[in-house]
Amino acid sequence: MKATCYRFAMLVLISLAVSGCQTLSEKKSDMQLRETLYSYHSTVRWGLLEHAYQFLKPNDEGAAVSVPEDLDTIRVTGYDVVLPPAYLTETTVTQTAKISYVFIDKPVERSLTDIQQWEYDEELKLWFRTNPIPEFK
Repeated sequence: MKATCYRFAMLVLISLAVSGCQTLSEKKSDMQLRETLYSYHSTVRWGLLEHAYQFLKPNDEGAAVSVPEDLDTIRVTGYDVVLPPAYLTETTVTQTAKISYVFIDKPVERSLTDIQQWEYDEELKLWFRTNPIPEFK
């Protein structure tokens, strides 16, 4: 009887240890996602729009992403997450944010909905935005 209880307890402990490893790995990826989304949020919110393009996933040819030249004429006045991150697959996430902004020479506030798609690169262990950054018109 004691041997059976001992075996059962060992099986439970082994199962918890194995599932714990997977959970730790997933938590690390989730933590990296939160850090990436927060960094992107801060970059856009504080008007460093040209740096937002560094979050885009590099293409296979390694060509540089063209950054619009008139970004310095835009002042972001707000960044609000409308729909929090939601996993589409194990390595793909979507998030929706509302970005409010003004053109410096035209003090009329505008806003746009930024539907973001993020993908985890297993090799680089980084999250990248996979869809284009919206145009500020």
